[in-house]
Amino acid sequence: LLTALPIIIDNIESKDDINNINLAQIAGPYMYCSYSSNEFRHKIKNSIHNLIRKFNIGIPLSNLESENLFNKETIYPKYKDKYCMFVIHENFASNHAIFRCYSKLINILSSKYYTIGISSFSNKIDEKAKLIFDEHYSLIGDSLNEKLMHLSNLSKEYLPRLVYYPSIGMDPLLIVTSSYRLGYKQIYTYGHPAPAFSPVLDAAIYESESNVQKDLDPYVKYIKFDGYSLMSLLDSSLKISPSWKISSSNKYKQNDKKINIAISASPAKLTSKFIDMINTISYKTDHNIE
Repeated sequence: LLTALPIIIDNIESKDDINNINLAQIAGPYMYCSYSSNEFRHKIKNSIHNLIRKFNIGIPLSNLESENLFNKETIYPKYKDKYCMFVIHENFASNHAIFRCYSKLINILSSKYYTIGISSFSNKIDEKAKLIFDEHYSLIGDSLNEKLMHLSNLSKEYLPRLVYYPSIGMDPLLIVTSSYRLGYKQIYTYGHPAPAFSPVLDAAIYESESNVQKDLDPYVKYIKFDGYSLMSLLDSSLKISPSWKISSSNKYKQNDKKINIAISASPAKLTSKFIDMINTISYKTDHNIE
């Protein structure tokens, strides 16, 4: 499917052919393709972004682009002596992994930018998480067009010099917004799920060479985050191992009859490669595995 679907999507000629498809159905393959072992699994994301632009699904944002507000000649306003940065986020509550991974990065960026957080719905963030932004907006409207019009108006009002997406793929609305240009430069991190493959994004911030080597986005340039792992920002004492190593048997108390393996993952993340790894462990031990 992941090999055939991009070709099928690219060959859709009429908007009538997608009238019965809603954004949630588009978001499914965009997000879950990352867990496939298919070499070209991410190509469907590019096809989805192109489909959104081809049939003008985000009309207010398409109209915003046509105004050509974001260029080198634009005089970008400053707020508290800082240029404006939009942080358009998906789930960003203080107990969510995306917040834990990227809130420190936003805090660092806020030393140079006036940060405005933007979410599709108010339930995507809590009051604690809002505190890292100078301002925060939850888009208003009962329809996609109304919410995108609100976002377009915010872009015109603040003229952001930088737009940052911590992640793209969990929220259907952000798949649409990341298909258009909303500021002078647009960047993202590999929050979830991995590369975005959107032609209007300019750069991806990464923390590990191994992350980008496996899943390169051909449309962006890569910016390494000051040589530090983003995760290490959470705790200066935290060390990230460059590769997994089998622990020596004398470190842990072992059961003579079985090995217990705890897996913290949703079913979609239990890929064939992951199952193969479990099988490899079972082949290399004389113990039963549970």
